[in-house]
Amino acid sequence: MDLRSRLNAYSRRFAEQLFAVYPSWEELAVVEAWPNADSGSFLVEIPSPAAPDQRLWVGTDGGEITVGFGDAGWHEHFGAWTGDDEANSFREALEEVRGILAGTRRVAVGYSKGVASVSQVYDADDGPRLDDVERVEQYSWPAGRIRARAT
Repeated sequence: MDLRSRLNAYSRRFAEQLFAVYPSWEELAVVEAWPNADSGSFLVEIPSPAAPDQRLWVGTDGGEITVGFGDAGWHEHFGAWTGDDEANSFREALEEVRGILAGTRRVAVGYSKGVASVSQVYDADDGPRLDDVERVEQYSWPAGRIRARAT
């Protein structure tokens, strides 16, 4: 049985758009990847070429899409609960994926007492804005860890 036939309607509609742009990712997708996932949801994880432990992941669950990057927990949700319709949610999620892959969107992780305490995505031209942390590490899909600094 192929992947798409096992997906719920929402996940199938998004999968059609995602895998049209990134067809090789479909073979990496897992259906219902976590114990409490909605029936027919999916998750795909792609390791960064520069730092395999820094993975981009895209998943569906509960009528929303989640895009995440890195091992510190940064992720963003796209779906109707944000006020966007399905078409805009799909478009915005795909734009976030494109930006991460291109390196124009990066993730910053703030550490306090040696533990990742906050993370954010930011435009490469702007730089991160993390306050009240001891150290900031910045990650890019194509470059891996690009900068670490004490604050």
